[in-house]
Amino acid sequence: MSAPDVVPPPERRDLVEVYKTVFETWRSQVESSWQRSTYFAAFEIAAIGGCWLLVSDEKRLLPVAAGIAFSIGGLWLTRIWYKSTTKTQAYVLHWWKGIIEVEKGLSLNTRADAS
Repeated sequence: MSAPDVVPPPERRDLVEVYKTVFETWRSQVESSWQRSTYFAAFEIAAIGGCWLLVSDEKRLLPVAAGIAFSIGGLWLTRIWYKSTTKTQAYVLHWWKGIIEVEKGLSLNTRADAS
């Protein structure tokens, strides 16, 4: 004897598809945020390493000026990373709220121990 096939009504199937789409969008936003942060961290390390190499070589004007340029570049990259992360956080929060709304429609957010 097999379990009966349970087919959700059409409006519920549509909501399940919306849920999958919203969840995938949210997940891609989170993954892209981590990927961008990794790239920015690599560029920051390269900028700091370049600055250290130039400044520690000799005390001539060109290496010191290049070290200052690398320092400014590193600060600039930090500012770009901060703005990018703030914007991505807003997207992630937007899609997270969308997931919560769809879960309400699917009755997935009810707790088993709730009265």
